[in-house]
Amino acid sequence: MTLNREELLKKQEEYEAQSEKYFQDTMRDRQALISSNEMINFFRRIPIQTAKKRPDYFGVVAELSEPTVKVLIKWIKRNDFNRKVQFWTPYVLPFLERKLKIYQRGTSQKSMAYEKINRDYTVESLAEEHTKLGRVYGGKRSGICPLHEDTDPSFTVYLDSNSFFCFGCNKGGDTITLFYALREINKNG
Repeated sequence: MTLNREELLKKQEEYEAQSEKYFQDTMRDRQALISSNEMINFFRRIPIQTAKKRPDYFGVVAELSEPTVKVLIKWIKRNDFNRKVQFWTPYVLPFLERKLKIYQRGTSQKSMAYEKINRDYTVESLAEEHTKLGRVYGGKRSGICPLHEDTDPSFTVYLDSNSFFCFGCNKGGDTITLFYALREINKNG
């Protein structure tokens, strides 16, 4: 039995829809598992922090993912306001809300700096500022490593993946790794 083109396209669409649904279900289950483990940890560590003279609630909250923080805030607002003695609202809720604001703000200073470095530089442009690279051959360029004293061209820039590796000092990475390694060398030398 042979299928014509229309039937093949229909089967392919069905398969893709099933694959997408399976992927979404898997990701939802994964997030639920992560959230449940985070909540177990959270509810185990909060009483320990409360027993201390100077409790570090933010240290506990800092390890939570954004969906878990949202669920905990909703739970506290729904359950703690009905109690005579409120514990969660005055002590823990401000830390959860502060963590949620950090998530909503989007990015930290560090990730903003990384984004700027990735936007302004490539591994190739950074390397060319500090060493002479040879011509392009097979999607890569080689030269003398700017990260250590080198006499042979052991430093390779991979243009396709925007990464580098030095076979002399065994250092490699992306734009950010090279940027900070060069900055450290310039600071020390």
